[in-house]
Amino acid sequence: MGYVLSQEGFSRVLRSLGEKYRLYAPVVKTGEGRYTDVDVVRYDFINDAAELELDKKSDYAFKEILTPLSETLFFFTENDVKEVDAAAQEAIVFLRSCDMHAVRRLDAIYLENTFEDPFYKRIRERIKFVLIGCRHSFEDCFCVDMKTNRTEDGYLFSVDLIDGEYHCDVPCDELKDCFEKAASAVRDISPGYVTENEVHATIPENIPNAICKDPLWDEYS
Repeated sequence: MGYVLSQEGFSRVLRSLGEKYRLYAPVVKTGEGRYTDVDVVRYDFINDAAELELDKKSDYAFKEILTPLSETLFFFTENDVKEVDAAAQEAIVFLRSCDMHAVRRLDAIYLENTFEDPFYKRIRERIKFVLIGCRHSFEDCFCVDMKTNRTEDGYLFSVDLIDGEYHCDVPCDELKDCFEKAASAVRDISPGYVTENEVHATIPENIPNAICKDPLWDEYS
């Protein structure tokens, strides 16, 4: 089931979700880029549809909410060690399809190896996702070759901004009532996805161990 909403209608949905979740999405930061008077798109918490940037690609990744740059894990006293209590509030993160696939890779690393990472797990369990539809390829994207251009599941709802209206596919039954109250129209909607990139990537069948000593890595050392 899909819904078409005005900006005010979509803001009503976000405000309703904000009563339970923190909403984390791409936002334009005016004048906060690398140079004077240069804007930047990065992730931040939002409360309204007007704050959400859907047309531009984020300059920075979403991953700090899953793998923070710094995090307090324990408190130490003279005689005791106490693990920090997990944050109680859940979060919803707005991601594009390629980022949804990146989350699955993070899950594989932190949750599906020999040992689960308990600190990643407690964050991951309280995070849900919204799929941002992609109707055109950005510069330097190669999602089609990597087969990360489409996501079929794992999201609460999708959002595409088309001619000033928000088109949302809502597979989550718990949210349908919220969307129905705010929608201007009900119709079948599929999330937008990229079908062709200008940049292409060739995936090798085998990756030799010698790649670890390739001069490519010198610029990162």
